[in-house]
Amino acid sequence: MKKIVLVLLLLFIEINANGIQPSDSNFNSKNPIDIPLNGQKVPPPGGAQHAPALSLVSAYIDNDTVIVDFTSANPTATITITDQTTGEIIYTEVCNTQNADIDMSLYCTEEGHTYVLDITTATWHRYGIFIY
Repeated sequence: MKKIVLVLLLLFIEINANGIQPSDSNFNSKNPIDIPLNGQKVPPPGGAQHAPALSLVSAYIDNDTVIVDFTSANPTATITITDQTTGEIIYTEVCNTQNADIDMSLYCTEEGHTYVLDITTATWHRYGIFIY
């Protein structure tokens, strides 16, 4: 009886020390991937164009989801994702919340394509290129 308790105790300690890894084949352990955003302020009529000093928005991919986070107040922004090869717009949304989560698996039939993420408000525009 002592041997069984000892074996179970050692097994319990080993499982807790190494953790339990999911065996689901759909489990994706990738870290979020940043989508670098380039852009500029929308110039006033006849005015000069300047790059903004503040980071107004960030975007990244976490598994199948493109996440857009606004760092300022909730702007009204148009978010568009376009297949760079075909020019087809696969996703568009007018967003007025602090963030948007876009499940790419709902809009893309194949992986490995290059996409352009466009985020536009009345005063600025950002874009980034990513592969999904």
